[in-house]
Amino acid sequence: MMALTNELVQNLKALQEQLPRLLAEAGGRLKYAVGRAGDSFNLMDTYSDAITYGYERYGLEPFIAQSINSHSEVFTRNFVFA
Repeated sequence: MMALTNELVQNLKALQEQLPRLLAEAGGRLKYAVGRAGDSFNLMDTYSDAITYGYERYGLEPFIAQSINSHSEVFTRNFVFA
């Protein structure tokens, strides 16, 4: 469980780092960012396209598919599981 939590946090941090580039590429339009830590995030037009791309590229490995627009922020926090 802890490894999965760490991977989620790393993926969210990667999205946060790449968010300025992604927002510039999106040009104010609603897009869907898909990717994971250690890889460049890509933009898709639909959530369905983002999920399809994610599974084709990463298989069952964890990845992020997140809507973004000009008001997007990525919030990360420490997750604690008992």
